[in-house]
Amino acid sequence: MGIRLDGKAPARAGATITDADGQTIGVLPAVPTHPASAGPVAMGYVRAASSAPGTPVRLVVRDRPLPGEIVKLPFVAHRYAR
Repeated sequence: MGIRLDGKAPARAGATITDADGQTIGVLPAVPTHPASAGPVAMGYVRAASSAPGTPVRLVVRDRPLPGEIVKLPFVAHRYAR
């Protein structure tokens, strides 16, 4: 799933994904860089029950939770004509 983070702090690969209650729901295997997005983004694996777009999540990076939300992929809409 795609995750858009609030603020400017980036996520790190291997970060734990938690829900609003602090329960672990997934992990970040990699963090892509995307210069066209409006802020830091990440892609991770989460449980199916927590995968709806708009679901608030927290990424635990260096024992500090970073707030974010689940978003649809791609992060930036395609702008080409077929």
